Amino acid sequence: KILLEKQGLKKLYKQISKEFPDDKIKKRSFRQKIEGTGDRPGLIWEKEVDSTLQRVVRDRDNPEEAFCPLYPYIPLEMVKKRARWHRGITPSRFSTDRTLPGIGRIGLDLNPVELKKFKMPEATFDKPFKIKVSNHENHENCSLVILNGSNIGTRYGKDILGNVSRRALSDANERGDSAVIATNIICVDTKKTAGPPKVRRSLAFGDDVNPKLIRDPEYRKIVKQNLSKHPSNKIIYRTPEELVNDILNGWTKISLKPDGKPEYNGPIYIILGNNESALIDAVAYWELRWWTVTEQNRLRAQLRDIRRVLKAAENREVLKEVKRLKKMENSLSDQLNRTTMSSIATQEWHRFYEHARAKVVKKIEQAIPNSKVIGQDTSYLEIAGEIVEIHIPPHLKVTDRSLASYAEQYGDQNLREKLAKVVVICHPSSLQFRETNREADYDGKRGSTKILVAPIAVDENYLRRVLKPSTANFHPLAHAVFTKGFKSGVLRLKRVNGVFVADPLSTPSLEAYKQYPKRRKRRSNSKQGRIVLTYVRSPKYIWEINTADHHWGGRAKEFITCTDKKSTNYLMRLGMAEGVFEMMRKGGLCEGNKMPVHLLLSPDDQVQGHHFKARTQPHPQQLPIHKIEERGRKMLQEGAAAEEIFRFYAYQIEVRASDFPLDQVIQMMDRNIEANLDVYSAILRRAQKSGLVVQGVGEYLNPQFGGFDTRNIGVINFGSGNHFERTTEGELAEGPLFSKHLRALLTQLPKWQGKKNELETLVAAPHYSGEGIGWGTLQIPGGHKYGLDFRATPTRMAGWGDTLLGSTRNIFMRGNYSRIFNRSCGWPVLLVCGDKHFCGTVINDCFIFHMCASGTHTDRYGEQGFPPNNTGISFIGLPVDGPASGPILIRFLPFDVIKDFVEDNPRQFDWEAFLPNPA
Repeated sequence: KILLEKQGLKKLYKQISKEFPDDKIKKRSFRQKIEGTGDRPGLIWEKEVDSTLQRVVRDRDNPEEAFCPLYPYIPLEMVKKRARWHRGITPSRFSTDRTLPGIGRIGLDLNPVELKKFKMPEATFDKPFKIKVSNHENHENCSLVILNGSNIGTRYGKDILGNVSRRALSDANERGDSAVIATNIICVDTKKTAGPPKVRRSLAFGDDVNPKLIRDPEYRKIVKQNLSKHPSNKIIYRTPEELVNDILNGWTKISLKPDGKPEYNGPIYIILGNNESALIDAVAYWELRWWTVTEQNRLRAQLRDIRRVLKAAENREVLKEVKRLKKMENSLSDQLNRTTMSSIATQEWHRFYEHARAKVVKKIEQAIPNSKVIGQDTSYLEIAGEIVEIHIPPHLKVTDRSLASYAEQYGDQNLREKLAKVVVICHPSSLQFRETNREADYDGKRGSTKILVAPIAVDENYLRRVLKPSTANFHPLAHAVFTKGFKSGVLRLKRVNGVFVADPLSTPSLEAYKQYPKRRKRRSNSKQGRIVLTYVRSPKYIWEINTADHHWGGRAKEFITCTDKKSTNYLMRLGMAEGVFEMMRKGGLCEGNKMPVHLLLSPDDQVQGHHFKARTQPHPQQLPIHKIEERGRKMLQEGAAAEEIFRFYAYQIEVRASDFPLDQVIQMMDRNIEANLDVYSAILRRAQKSGLVVQGVGEYLNPQFGGFDTRNIGVINFGSGNHFERTTEGELAEGPLFSKHLRALLTQLPKWQGKKNELETLVAAPHYSGEGIGWGTLQIPGGHKYGLDFRATPTRMAGWGDTLLGSTRNIFMRGNYSRIFNRSCGWPVLLVCGDKHFCGTVINDCFIFHMCASGTHTDRYGEQGFPPNNTGISFIGLPVDGPASGPILIRFLPFDVIKDFVEDNPRQFDWEAFLPNPA
């Protein structure tokens, strides 16, 4: 209570000094202990109290009105002071010393010399902007953040600590990201008033007036008075330049800590996106319009004067003077007639556009410390020798087809050899993170490209709270946040082992590292001693591996040769899953509990089957028998090495394939299951060691009969695909055959002897009346519970550009189809499917959709107009403490990478960096 009295803090200091004379502290130190300093709250601002104030500041203009009744012992002045800190106390970097007349003008006051020096940077495919990653010891391992769609200028919480963009910069600084790439950073309403729709459109904007930016002291007083009293008959007016400066000052607050140090110490590279381009267009247009209208008014005034003098001359009948004045009148009339917006010369549009762009660029770079504008619209970066495209769609339409639109047209760039290794699509109203992969072939060599859609960095919960769905008709951002499945966030692009991977961070997961203890970066045991890029100060992860569409016995099955002479599999021909298993074995992951993977999903088509006459579709490289004999004899006569001869014959056997379904089944049992029993056992051991709890749907819906349900999932899951089903006319399912075989083999290992009943639940073959479908939940004790939907094929398709588009649209029509997937049981749900031979991911607010790549290359069916399919293996990492504690980690190993590590240049794969922090 003493704090509430007049000079209460002073009285409290005297009282405590009197009671503890031997421990007397200085007045300044005492004040700091009570009130706190900056990000170190004082004694009265304990965590819960300070968090409450931050939440109140976030939503209210006068937070003390709501806060003080809750904590009446805290003086009003202390509350106001702390509230100001939560709002941000960084001083503005802009000042406006005049009020420009006209609409939409921000003052193109660059002098001719300065303007001539300015050259807008361009980052093209042939001349990309190079991102330095020298702060990492190994260029194969680096990372950067894609900060898309901050849309500063729209509605946002008033507390700077909770600002999504600030938290993203802080997170990037903690993770040691090499750079931040920002685009669509601001959002300004550049439209003319346009009547009543302006009212609804304005509801999406949050650019509140800052009186400090108003230089006129008299009008500043009026603004302050109106802000405090809100009179109904007084309105605040603000110039466009004050608006833009205020928005950019918001970026200054975001980028700097209260002590003036940057939130992110690295470089911030800015690419002007749709929003910034719209501002530049508006500035150039309104500037041209202003000078056009000014010139029109000048000409009209001159005409009025001329006509007045002309009339007087006509009255005096001074013919010579009348003739001269009429000539002047005609000239001025002609000038007035041509002085219209439509008649402005093209080069003048260009000149004013360049002037406006230079002004906007300089304002942005002035507002954001360590920033540099490196391009406009679609731009290209070079990261560790690889090209990354930042693709800016040429429209503002809110759509879930951004990925599909790009992927449907990627082939043109591939043909022209202009396809980047990674493409990141950055739209200012992106609905969620999406990913797919495409083949990129150059000079006959098979490669791959990753295509991503970056989410937008806005606070979706706050926007849904302060906006109404009807506003969606008037502003694209409101449209986006009220679209089903919208999920905001930030994208971290990483390069691990030379492989680009995507880590989408939800907005709640930013700065989640603060809840975890600090740990030093560890170094690997490799000779290079490189830094292992793990997520330091992060949650543990549940890792699952996806090995879909093996197609044993198929002519299009892809193989690689193990060329490591130290391996027991030397010269063995391995499929994609078996190749990755070999990489794991070489990395020592099958020893003890080193395996980082907890779960294996193989959704469909373990074997090729014979549901069409495959024997009538020979492989194009299948030689006739007599040609094989001729080639074999010639190789022997020429003294070819035994290894070369072996490879030749092995390849010809493979392309002939195995049409007999029994032979296919045996190959799956022998070459996948039995040959890699150590890998399967290691996965089960890791699951047990971590305490992973997997519950099938039957444990929820059928407890009275022991939880039996054919749809129950396990730790290792074999699905059943349409190839085998149609081969046997639905009479058999393949998954149960392989799960039973694996269980039988495992019981022969010392670890699993006598554990037949336990293995019945650990190794499963989920199916729904014969089709590969499984449901359940998984959880590390004490951690977040996730749902798992495992199925052979997606529920819907909406084209081949984005193979998950149909499923993501269809899911909200289905509701809680499993009867166990809801907020209290297992959100988000990891939905994994196969069948379509393309790898892709979509993360919305309820589901993590993932489609697996296949173990085959493109066959005759795929050449009917489809893009080449994806070949490889994928991994998904789920943070144990839930999606708010860290990013969902997505890892895809394409064919070319697997072949490189197993066949072309066999070497150790850094699994610790690739699959970090396993539970």
